[in-house]
Amino acid sequence: MNRIPLTLLVFVGFALGFGCESGGTRHADDEDTVADASVALPDATQGWPDDPVVPTAVTDPEETGSEPCRFDADHWFCRLNVEGPGYLIVDLGDGIRGYSRSLRASLRGPSLLDEHGATLLALDEAGGLALVPPLDVLEPRATTVVHMAMNLDARASAPVNRLSPSDPDSYNYTTQMTVFDSLGVSHEIALYFSSDGSGSWSWSALVAAQDLEGGPGDDPIEIGSGTLSFGYDGQLLDDTPQTISTTFPGANSQDIDLDFAGTTQYGAPFSLNSASQDGYSAGWRDGLDVGWDGALTATYTNGQVVKIGTLAVALFASPEELRQIGPHLWIATARSGLPLVDRPNVAGRGVIRGWTLESP
Repeated sequence: MNRIPLTLLVFVGFALGFGCESGGTRHADDEDTVADASVALPDATQGWPDDPVVPTAVTDPEETGSEPCRFDADHWFCRLNVEGPGYLIVDLGDGIRGYSRSLRASLRGPSLLDEHGATLLALDEAGGLALVPPLDVLEPRATTVVHMAMNLDARASAPVNRLSPSDPDSYNYTTQMTVFDSLGVSHEIALYFSSDGSGSWSWSALVAAQDLEGGPGDDPIEIGSGTLSFGYDGQLLDDTPQTISTTFPGANSQDIDLDFAGTTQYGAPFSLNSASQDGYSAGWRDGLDVGWDGALTATYTNGQVVKIGTLAVALFASPEELRQIGPHLWIATARSGLPLVDRPNVAGRGVIRGWTLESP
């Protein structure tokens, strides 16, 4: 990787893109480069304070903002401070890392950048330092589990007619659920419930024929069926999920577990009390939040919220021996010691305080 050219008297904003899974724990980074006099770096520029910049206290209009930090289509910059001991970590290239207690972050590049164009580093799932992955697009997820809890009216009589969706006398209760295939396309599955009059209910899952390569006028197609049995107290006797299987046109085949846990048979009206499923369509990132604990949480246009990493904070045995090379930018030296890297607010490290800045 090429070294980041540091133009230290001018703050540079880089454009385009956002920078996804949870961070880990790392107590020492043995691969981090400790800079000394033999390392070819820009001349150190002295005189910048180490105190964090508070946007509400500065006069630069680009540094006015409000808490907390959120990147979105209207806000491309945040001021990030370490409140308490420790330093944020940036990649300067050529194996050299920089450390800052206050930086102006931009989410307009391929990752999360500081004002010098250096990339912020976060803790990956294994606890090591890594670039924040862009993950601009969240791939679709096919539904694998549906949870449905309802009440089936114990007073209902067994239907006389064979099940037919067009005949309301052929079933006692119906409800629908939305599921997603491997392409992220949504489909409606209708569930029909029929009592046998003695504490057991049969259910059938039907899909519109045109969803399975049938014609618009064709009858719905059954893709699964099963039974639910209840005790004298109205509780479900066996809440083991029951599986339906189907293949929607152009998508992978999929098995969907129907979890009826929490379903009851009381002498009360039919009701769907809760429903959820684990699939979703494709989504495009429309925001990124930075928490006080360093958590990087992305939001997507499909409504999903995903933690994509955790900003890392480094401590040094002798922080006064760090070498300053720019505004709020330092590098390690042999005398400062190696960085001890972990999550914010862990083992004496400070928390992250951030402000959303008005974009120029």
